[in-house]
Amino acid sequence: MFSFISGGPGLAAWFSGAAAGIGLFAVVGAQSAFILRQGILRKHIVPVVATCAAIDAVFIFASVAGLRTLTQALPWLTTVVLWGGV
Repeated sequence: MFSFISGGPGLAAWFSGAAAGIGLFAVVGAQSAFILRQGILRKHIVPVVATCAAIDAVFIFASVAGLRTLTQALPWLTTVVLWGGV
């Protein structure tokens, strides 16, 4: 996806994950609607955005760390996840 990045596979994977995460923000869900509402009302914008970003970062980190732990413990799970993504 990011073939122009030459920082190695780890950096390319990070950028790919970051791009996917940013793409998820395009979907208007309850959290996005709440942030938009607070922005329109001009109430508590910085704390709301900071809190939502921090919570999202914790959830993303925990899910990636959990999946990594599972795939290290169960190597066959990598193939299942790969084909599930296909």
